[in-house]
Amino acid sequence: AAAIATAAPTRLLDGAFLVERCAGAKALACGNLGWGDEEARRLAAAIEHAHANDALQALVTLDLSLNKIGDEGLRHLGDAVAHGAAPALQTLLLSGNAASDAARQAVEDALKLRS
Repeated sequence: AAAIATAAPTRLLDGAFLVERCAGAKALACGNLGWGDEEARRLAAAIEHAHANDALQALVTLDLSLNKIGDEGLRHLGDAVAHGAAPALQTLLLSGNAASDAARQAVEDALKLRS
């Protein structure tokens, strides 16, 4: 099983790629890529697509540290998590982003509260 999925950064924003090449990944390393809210929105959509296709079921860690993701981007990620995407996700690394503490807490709450 793939322990850590790595690829060209923009490929990780493609839901079909996540299903095809990263389905069993336990971690996605997306830190320090210069990603902002748009990339976070696209990643959230890709993760939801993967979930709809029974992929990323074992994803435990998502590293988004040292990017430029703000509140809007985290809202998209929180929504994806709240809708059940990446059901095994436990660790979301967000340090070094532009998002407020409240937005970070909202995503952490979504991780804890999902069914």
